[in-house]
Amino acid sequence: MNTAEDFRYMTDSFRATGAPLYARICEAAASDDAIIEIAARVPAGQPPAILFLAAAHFVLSHAADEPLAAFYPSLTPTPRTGPELYPIFREFCLRHRQQIEQLVASRTVQLTSADRATYILFALSHVAGEANAPLHVIEVGASAGLCLMFDQFRHDLGGSHFLGPEDSPVRVQHHFRGAPPPLPRTLPPIASRTGIDLMPLDAGRQEQADWVLTSMYPDWRDESCRLRAALAMRREYPLHMIAGDAMAVLPTLVRSTPDPICVLHSACLYQWPAEARARFGKLLRELSTGRTLYRVGIEPESIGREERRRMYRAGQEPHVDMELTIYRSGTHESRQLARCEGFGRWIEWLA
Repeated sequence: MNTAEDFRYMTDSFRATGAPLYARICEAAASDDAIIEIAARVPAGQPPAILFLAAAHFVLSHAADEPLAAFYPSLTPTPRTGPELYPIFREFCLRHRQQIEQLVASRTVQLTSADRATYILFALSHVAGEANAPLHVIEVGASAGLCLMFDQFRHDLGGSHFLGPEDSPVRVQHHFRGAPPPLPRTLPPIASRTGIDLMPLDAGRQEQADWVLTSMYPDWRDESCRLRAALAMRREYPLHMIAGDAMAVLPTLVRSTPDPICVLHSACLYQWPAEARARFGKLLRELSTGRTLYRVGIEPESIGREERRRMYRAGQEPHVDMELTIYRSGTHESRQLARCEGFGRWIEWLA
């Protein structure tokens, strides 16, 4: 898919997911050669529209007196609307072209939400029950490490059922589709936490925390508030983070970590080429020689972009699949645990 087509696709996606500001911008930008030229500078494998919009949002967040800021719900309590949005946006981007191009060419998408902790809670509770022991969790594509902090947030599971610290500044609400799953009575025991990322983000550096915040869609005010609070918590919360390629890091890490290990990835491997995903599975099979490894993958359902686009236009909601794979001495078995909304807005338990 070329860059202009990615903008057209994301127009439908933003409309369907409650991000009307970006939907309007993408619709106009799809036929704007100057903007497409900037967005096309993304690194291989990165989604052009989302990365470009994050870069523009980042630059704008440090120039709040710009006329464009008046349209962004993330930057003003009373955002403007109207047909003048795109001309003002275009002028801003071209005037700040050098800075935006530099960000687009050097950064990766770091779109995340503290609400994703909702499905991490259920996934790791299930695996801890299977393993019957505290888990050593290794997250691939950990970004700033917020998913690894899932048990530091206050979870509202409904019906006066809460888990997590009462005084946590991050409160996440669980919403269930279908029959509610068995609710965990306690937080799953975690023995250790390690994050792997090509470019792990340091929440203690304001510039990097700002990149995560401005990767969030401007219309998502509540999610942005929880994300900001989670990043503030992360600054004080120690995590073992490794910068590197998971394929290169995992062998030594897994061999030096005691059982039980749960390898976790969410909204990560779907961006990998099919051959790389196959090699990842093969590696885990090899690393399971003489032991048992657990893998939880929470990734978008395997449908093409055209089918996903059709769903967006029909008012339907694509989901992510939560799958558990257990590797035992070079063999493996997989089963689906749940369907989820990608940012943690709901979960449908299937196990």
